[in-house]
Amino acid sequence: MKIKADLHNHLRTASNLRQRDFNKAVDLARQRLGENGIFAMVNFSDRRYEHFIGLRGYERDYLGENRNAVYVPEKQVLVVKGQEIPTQQGHLLVLGLGYDAYMKEHKSIEYSLDEAKNRKAIAIADHPYAPNGIGPYLEDTISIYSDLTAWEIHNGETLRKANQKARTTYEGLPYFYPQIKLGALSSSDGHSFHELGTNWTEIEMPDIIEPSKFLPILEQSIRSIDLQTLRKERISYRGIIGHMGMLALIIRTSKIGLGKLFETDKPEF
Repeated sequence: MKIKADLHNHLRTASNLRQRDFNKAVDLARQRLGENGIFAMVNFSDRRYEHFIGLRGYERDYLGENRNAVYVPEKQVLVVKGQEIPTQQGHLLVLGLGYDAYMKEHKSIEYSLDEAKNRKAIAIADHPYAPNGIGPYLEDTISIYSDLTAWEIHNGETLRKANQKARTTYEGLPYFYPQIKLGALSSSDGHSFHELGTNWTEIEMPDIIEPSKFLPILEQSIRSIDLQTLRKERISYRGIIGHMGMLALIIRTSKIGLGKLFETDKPEF
């Protein structure tokens, strides 16, 4: 069965969440992604997924061997854990890590890909041609492509020119490197509820019955996405401006010792 997936979301720029946020996000996901829709809740130097799945709200079932995802039966919505890792060469999006499992930051992209593989997680080149993307590095290090599951051809908080470069690069891969098969992912990279589910890619529904099968089937579903796959794409200029403004505020308050107003606890890497 085909379902809609928005596999790159942060919900807020700041990592502090409110008790009502679980139900609010799940309701929006059901509305925008439909029955059995999936979104990823992505950590960035924080524990927002861990806090999110512990908030009050709808009853939920845990999937995977270590709460790698949660399923909300009442709304038929699935939430997958993600982590966006700043590496020395750019950002890497990893899906399917376990609860309170975190990958090290600021290592080489090769180190991070090895770590993701060892953790049986799904590695994705997110916004590869944004200023913090790994696309330019991969042009000279072709072997890395084989360690990825997918390539983000569209990112809702990345400008049009960088998204077009990502798509053009993906289109050229079969001609130059026919042995490489990557999924072509479109996602929101949202930092607000307004953006959740506004970009999505259609994938095969992963197994939610057998915990041990959940991640392998999700990985296979993502890898099989091609350019003919049904998807929705839009750029959220409102999201970009809001995210940059909030980042500036967080940096400013951190300098005067008020950073805790916007952040939850940091994980131990």
